[in-house]
Order: sequence, then C-alpha cells, then structure tokens
Amino acid sequence: MAAATTTNPKTKAPETSRAARMDAIMEKLNKAATKRGRPADRPIIQRASQAVQHPLMGTGNLALDWALRGWFGRGQMVMVGGPDGSGKTRMMFDLIAYNQKLDPEFTALYLFVEGGGVPIDAAVEAGVDLDRMHLLDFEKSGEGLFDRLSELLIDQNGDYLDLLDVIILDSLAAVTPKAEIEAEAKEGFEKEPQQARLAALTSRIFRNIMGRNTLGKCTLIILNQMRADLAAKYAGAVSWPGGHAAKHFPKVRLILRALTTDGRIVVDAGKTTERVLGNTVRGIVDKNNTGHAAPYQRFEYQYRYGLGVDHQRNLVDVAKAAGIVRPRGAWVFVDVMDAETGTMQEMKFNGAAKMAEHLVQHPEFAAALEQHIRETMKRPLSETVSAAAPTDDTEDESSEDSEA
Repeated sequence: MAAATTTNPKTKAPETSRAARMDAIMEKLNKAATKRGRPADRPIIQRASQAVQHPLMGTGNLALDWALRGWFGRGQMVMVGGPDGSGKTRMMFDLIAYNQKLDPEFTALYLFVEGGGVPIDAAVEAGVDLDRMHLLDFEKSGEGLFDRLSELLIDQNGDYLDLLDVIILDSLAAVTPKAEIEAEAKEGFEKEPQQARLAALTSRIFRNIMGRNTLGKCTLIILNQMRADLAAKYAGAVSWPGGHAAKHFPKVRLILRALTTDGRIVVDAGKTTERVLGNTVRGIVDKNNTGHAAPYQRFEYQYRYGLGVDHQRNLVDVAKAAGIVRPRGAWVFVDVMDAETGTMQEMKFNGAAKMAEHLVQHPEFAAALEQHIRETMKRPLSETVSAAAPTDDTEDESSEDSEA
C-alpha cells in the first residue's frame, strides 16, 4: 500500500503523511537497536496492534477465576497475602498442577524461603509433576536470592531465556536483607529497623525487575503474610512486609482469610468429639490492574484437608453467581440439554450439597457446566451482574417455598 502524500502549499513539493513519517522513524530506530545487539523480534518501538499478546495463566480455582473475570496475566507480578493457615501455598500448588495439565511444557520455579523445606507431599496431593517444578536452593540473603533469580530470567546480553512460566516466592516476609545478617543483634534495631531494611530491599529489587522488564512472559507470584500493625491507634490494623512496594508493583493483589470457626467443615459434631475435614476460605481481589474486571471482587471456596479445593461445590457456588443455577427457597434449579429431544429441560436439586453430589457422579455434566461458566466470564461485567440478579418472579417463588 503506497504512502499517502500531500502537497506543501509553500514549496509545492509532495510530502508524506504523518503515519508514513512515523513508520520511517520506527524503522530507523529499530535498525539502530539491532546493530547494538538487540534481537530483531524485540523492537524498541512498534504499533500496539503488532505487540505480542502472551496467553493468560489459569489459577485452577474457579471461584478465583470468576472474581478476576479471567486469569493471571503473563509477564506480571501478583501478590497473594493473608494470615498463617489461609491456604496460600496450597493455592500455588493447585495453580501449577492445573497449568501443567493444560501445557505439557509448563515449568515452575518455587522459592521456599521460610525454611524447613518445600512441602513436597502437599504438591503431590495437588497433582504437581515434580519433574517440571524446580526448587532454588536457599540463599543466605535476599540480595543473593534475587541475583540467582535474574540469572534464570535473562542472559548477559539482556535476552529472555524463556525457561520458566511462573516463579513463586514463598514468602516475602521471610526474605532477610544482607545488612540485617551482617549486623549484630544489638546494633541492628538501633541504626535501622528490620521493617525498613526489608522495605528498601523490596523496592530496589522490584524496580530492577519491572523496570527492565526482566520477566518476559513469566509470571512472578509473591506470597506475603499479614502482620499486626503495632503503631496503629486502633485494634485490628495490619501491615504487610515489604513496605509500599509490595502493594504498588503487583498488578493483582489477593487477600485470603480462613474462617476458623463458622467456616469449618465438621462431621460427627458433638459435645465430646468431632472431626474437622476442611475449612472455608474467603478472599478479595484487593487490586486488579489487568483490565479484565473491577477490583474488590469477593470470592469464597471450600478447602478439604488432603484433597484441596472442593471443585464440585465450587462449581455450584460460582454457577449461582453467574445466574446459571437459580436458587428458589431450599431448592436449586439449572437448565440442561436433553440428548433425546434436543431441548432444554429444568433440573432441580434439594440444596447445593445435593447438586454437588450429582456433579461427582456425572463428571460430563460438571465439565459442561464449567465450560458454560468460563464462556460467561467473557461477557461484560454489567451483563453478568444483571443476569445473576433475582427477578420479581424468583423472589415470589422463594417466599412461597419458605412459607410452605
């Protein structure tokens, strides 16, 4: 296609359009960068329509995918925070196992800084292929840890090595700055508090990683722990190790909380004995800059010890939020396709637990329901909310069922 030309009214000479001049400048800058050693497939300037869009990364948790209205983005930083026992590590193992099933070349690097070794048994229970999950040996200082990390992401020429799909740091609160290790215990807090040293290290490292675009298509997930804010004047205030950098640089920030009393999944409950089978985890997408959905979306799922997320119950709860499953009183209704007649038929179950049992016995029905939910995620958020909102007829039927 020939470049559009116009005539200069003063010189009467033809001149090219602004777009054509911009293309010429782009070509000149990219050729100069290639001569300096930059790869030809990584131009320093290009049109947005020509930019490479990396595929997204699933989380393996349908409730979280629904809250995000999609998956984690590649080349981004994600922070998952919460108190001890909120299920952060198990969520990461579920994420690795889920993506390994989708992609036979999916490779993960797990940095377990908290000491005591990585819980391999929990990874095996989640279905992780240990041959495609690598462990980085414990580094003495936080500076050394991130130096090894940079060597796995880019080479000496600044080219992406493209070796890893996800890097999980467990956890940021356990990273120890070099200055704190070398300082003696007595003089450590007199010169500079430990929190300030970790915040300075976190800010410097995150600027280095994100400023140079070191990640490429790799996603960096940072687990963080909730700490009590002792300087606050009111009860219940919390702080996050890593300072403001731990909140600013991640594109997505999740906060998990396990319900320790009301959320317990208990059988044989009695005055003398009971067996706790699992727990209920509630979370909130505290920050979401991916553009897929608005922030502050809440999600909830049930976690069973030794088994992981209760996927069938998760399906029912998310289907309710999507408007696919319609609760009416104590019953839930869903439309299914009749294979014989080819028409939609309404099925009803006496509660979400009964429907979850039906999904266990009919995995093909569960797969079709999940596919329907994931197709609903592609719709705008306003349409999804209106579809899930109860109608006047539904409210009337619910009141009738409750009275009956």
